[in-house]
Amino acid sequence: MVPNRLKLLHDGRGVTTKGLREADRAMALLPEALDVRLESAGQGEEIDICRAEAKKLGLEDRYQFLGQVSREQDEDLYRKADGFLFPSFREPSGSVVFEALRHGLPVITTGAGGPGYVIDQTCGLTVPAQTPEQLASDLAAAITRLARDTDLRARLSAGARARISAIGLWRNKVKWLLNLYEELTEQSQMKLSEVC
Repeated sequence: MVPNRLKLLHDGRGVTTKGLREADRAMALLPEALDVRLESAGQGEEIDICRAEAKKLGLEDRYQFLGQVSREQDEDLYRKADGFLFPSFREPSGSVVFEALRHGLPVITTGAGGPGYVIDQTCGLTVPAQTPEQLASDLAAAITRLARDTDLRARLSAGARARISAIGLWRNKVKWLLNLYEELTEQSQMKLSEVC
């Protein structure tokens, strides 16, 4: 890992709620001393808008829009990335976040919705999503922190693999659900015994 150098990946549909406009603005706010590159895979109505904005902001050499890619190309993008940027501010799940964790990528995302639940301090950096300006600024700060701190990047990378093992594997999901059912059953029995 090279300090101040970071290759980020965004993967997903290009729709307003995915935060790609804020990613554009965040990239424009980064300190010039950083060598940060962002590749975005996916298609949607926002892609042309974001591509035009990136050009307007002078980001053509740092921000590449790849469009729809094959599964094989997608896997290769994950393998070559240093981190994953997912600035979605309305997201029920975010399966690409699980893909990033599987590849050991530290994730930068918002605290909103599913990704905010999946990503914790062991595997990524979360920022609030209150206004477009705040989101862009906080994303830029998180990207800067990840680019500058190689120890943090290594720690979050190891944490990403541990997190996907803990919450992403089916056997662990089933175990968690069984424990939850058992806990709820015990609580219901205690309430019943209090009533009777």
